[in-house]
Amino acid sequence: MIVNPQEFNYRVTIGVLVVVIAVFTAYGLTSYSTLKSDKDFLVQEKRNLHNELSEILNRFDALNSENLILKSQLDSTIYKVGVTSNAIEKLEVKAAFNSKLQKQLTFLKEQKRSLEEREDSLIRVSQKIEEEKQEVIQELTFEKENALREKQALKTKIDKASYISANSFTAKAFKVKNSNEAIQTFKAKDTEQIELSFVIAQNTIAPKGTKYLYVQIIDPDNNVVADKGAISFGDESLIYSHKESVDYSNSALDLHLTIQNDKAFKTGNYYINVFENNRKLGGTQIKLE
Repeated sequence: MIVNPQEFNYRVTIGVLVVVIAVFTAYGLTSYSTLKSDKDFLVQEKRNLHNELSEILNRFDALNSENLILKSQLDSTIYKVGVTSNAIEKLEVKAAFNSKLQKQLTFLKEQKRSLEEREDSLIRVSQKIEEEKQEVIQELTFEKENALREKQALKTKIDKASYISANSFTAKAFKVKNSNEAIQTFKAKDTEQIELSFVIAQNTIAPKGTKYLYVQIIDPDNNVVADKGAISFGDESLIYSHKESVDYSNSALDLHLTIQNDKAFKTGNYYINVFENNRKLGGTQIKLE
């Protein structure tokens, strides 16, 4: 077989070119696929980073502290988040600049981590401030309630101290002669009246003026002697045997009251109580034979 050298060389050259073209085509396809994959990855990274920064920004907005120093730090950090977010938005994903873009995204990720750490720090500070605020509120509430209790206790003491008081209660039974001379007796059948003596004590802070006193004498059958009816004090009522009004001027006052009975006295114990309005001042008792 006769082979033409020129034709053979031509065929070899064509074969080599075919192989070279095939290799470059395969490499080109591989490079394109790689670049497209890298580009898609970077686009997704950019989107994720932007979304994460938006979430951080929302969380910072939610903090909204009343503390001026903390608020200043929050405003500064929010500004940095906005700047970083805008920088991400302006990045262009181009195959020719993938390496540069990758570096920029890496830097911005580091910025994001720094912002997250700052967020955690600010949250802790905000929580601490809120806890301290609540502690102060609780302390102030406790102190206020304690002060109110002390004020009320003091008012109660002052009110009690401003009341008149009485002491030295004594009671005696008397028989009245035709000459109106009263003679002390211990016998029920001879008794016509009871004389009650006591002292209203000195009290410089008690209000001056007329004081209304009520004497109540209870006989052995638990009935009120010389019943003058009942007087009401709000929801309370008092059945009394004698009413006396006295002019009180803060000085000690000796009182001697006579209570007469139009009925015969019975044998037994008689309990005598003295009230200023509906407040009991004291009392005593007497036994008649």
